[in-house]
Amino acid sequence: RPWRQEAVIESLLDVGVRGMTALPVKGIGVQGAVKERFKGAEYGLNDLVDKIQIHMVVPRDQVQPICDTVIASARTGEIGDGKIFVYPTADVIRIRTKERGAW
Repeated sequence: RPWRQEAVIESLLDVGVRGMTALPVKGIGVQGAVKERFKGAEYGLNDLVDKIQIHMVVPRDQVQPICDTVIASARTGEIGDGKIFVYPTADVIRIRTKERGAW
């Protein structure tokens, strides 16, 4: 939910996350043909809805606390609250210095 972006980012900063990227995107959820209201308009099966993607790479031991933080700050309990995708990062390379590794 784009209107929750500020609260989510603020809560991530509060728990020490510093490296993140937020992107405005459009998408269709899995709710199928169910009509959903967004900013006063109805959307259905084939309508793209404004969404926000937030990307970050964090140490393994911070994954669960950060997921908990996002859920606490983004959740409304309604369809459209979003999803969190967690996957491993093989490596990180800083282009300027050629340094490898996230930390």
